[in-house]
Amino acid sequence: MAVELWPNSRLTLLEAPALGVPLVATAVGNLPALIQPGVTGRLAAPTVGSLAQTIRCAWQDPHRLDVGAAGRTAPAARRDYDAIGDGAAGGAAGMDRNSTPRPGGRSLTLAWLKRLVERHPALRFALFPIRLKIALSYYIPAVGAVARWLVRSREHTNFTYDYSPASLEYLAHGLALVTGCPVGALRAYLAEPTENVELNRTVRERAEASDRRAVIDRDVRLGRQRIWYALARALKPARVVEAGVGPGLAAVVLAEALLKNAGEGNAGEYLGIDRDPRAGALLGPRQRSVARIIRGESVSTLGGLGQPVDLFITDSHVSPDLEYAECRAIGPWLTDRAVVGTTVTTRLPAFAEETGRVFLGFKEEPRDHWYPGGWVGLAFRPPLGIVAR
Repeated sequence: MAVELWPNSRLTLLEAPALGVPLVATAVGNLPALIQPGVTGRLAAPTVGSLAQTIRCAWQDPHRLDVGAAGRTAPAARRDYDAIGDGAAGGAAGMDRNSTPRPGGRSLTLAWLKRLVERHPALRFALFPIRLKIALSYYIPAVGAVARWLVRSREHTNFTYDYSPASLEYLAHGLALVTGCPVGALRAYLAEPTENVELNRTVRERAEASDRRAVIDRDVRLGRQRIWYALARALKPARVVEAGVGPGLAAVVLAEALLKNAGEGNAGEYLGIDRDPRAGALLGPRQRSVARIIRGESVSTLGGLGQPVDLFITDSHVSPDLEYAECRAIGPWLTDRAVVGTTVTTRLPAFAEETGRVFLGFKEEPRDHWYPGGWVGLAFRPPLGIVAR
């Protein structure tokens, strides 16, 4: 059934006869040219009463299936779009002058304009406004997000944002492959940080007391930090190492994961490496019970670590070359079950291949933020067995 109150044509109406389905349509525009009354379908006046009566008659017609079968001879049944276009054009040319006009006086439909351009490439410029509208629809929403961010946020680097619900669901399944942990458990781990009252309180209070408070937001938004947290909860690592600590949001999140693990009988420690003496400012006394910061250059410090590492993270958006050098430096200390997580990722696939690991990339989808999201890369050796669901 095709219901129009002004001239238009629908591809569904053109193709439905191929299925042998009888049609009911309103007699406006070029639709009468596409239906043979009593042969391929029925036409109704563009009123509710007429349409209802026509539908009733079509349904009660004992020969309605024969009417539908006749439609198989229509051009649409042959998927002959040139024939469809020619038929529609002929119908439009012979259309009664008193047919209902399209609002605004435009008799050419968008579908017909597209068809015209397809057949006459020189007219492609006629579609520029339509194409521009389509393209801008992907970017205009970001303008409002930029305005809100300028007013509400203090950040100029290390942007924080939440993930969309879809991203979190994809993450749960992806991290299940990385860790061998059930998807349901990963969903719970990804949700835990936002429900952790102590974590959120510490970040807000320490951010306000920090000498960086002018550029750190008090609202706690966790994107990739949720990934690190979920990995720490699933792997139960004895040692987590992060290269590039910054203010320490990831450090706080990882420390809370380790504290949660310790409460379940799986103790672990966090080591953060950074040159900046202010690094880790967000860490409170509670988190420092399982976390400490090592001041120094990352590559040399990682190379001389001398301790096994179950989870290594470099989350400071450094250059690909430095990220690769950091991974190479810590390589000898990674355990067989260790997972490496990075935020640049362009060199991580090579490191994974060199060390007998596999690479998995995840594209972030921030929620209500102008930033389009970056890539998070993971290198790991697949756990044995099948992931439980």
